[in-house]
Amino acid sequence: METLLGRYKNLIVLAAILFAQLIALAVQVRRPSQDGEMRLIRVWAIAAVTPLEKAVVHSQTWVHDKWVGYVWLRNVRRENEQLRADIERMKLEQARLNEDANMARRIQTLLAFKEQYIENTVAAQVIGTSGSEIRNPPSAKMFAIHRIASLFSLGTNRSRNAPTSGVKRMMDKMCVCI
Repeated sequence: METLLGRYKNLIVLAAILFAQLIALAVQVRRPSQDGEMRLIRVWAIAAVTPLEKAVVHSQTWVHDKWVGYVWLRNVRRENEQLRADIERMKLEQARLNEDANMARRIQTLLAFKEQYIENTVAAQVIGTSGSEIRNPPSAKMFAIHRIASLFSLGTNRSRNAPTSGVKRMMDKMCVCI
């Protein structure tokens, strides 16, 4: 049996000469392009490499998107829980600060009330009202203010009888503590 080169020797030489002739022609011929004239061999090389290059770029983009979208985010759950805990802590702190601001406003109001009257007055806070279900009864504050004002305007002249109602008992305890 003859070898492959021995059998198709003439055909292989012809193909090599045609290929060399084609390359030589491609080097000599110039083709107009956007950047000026470009040799035909360069156009062919670009046309041969471009699909492979596009596949590589597409693969890189796909891997990058998967990395950023999934693998890189593996610690996000822990970070998310930490951020939620921080938000809850900040909400509690904000509520505490709002309560402090409200308390400061109430104290300013009470001090302004005290400055309006010449007599000796002491600021007090209502800690109880009647046992009814009515919200903010209008007479509860007046009762507490009147009770404190009457106790301090009379000095130590308090009744020695046992208090009968819960509000009176609380006010008496409060006045004794003051």
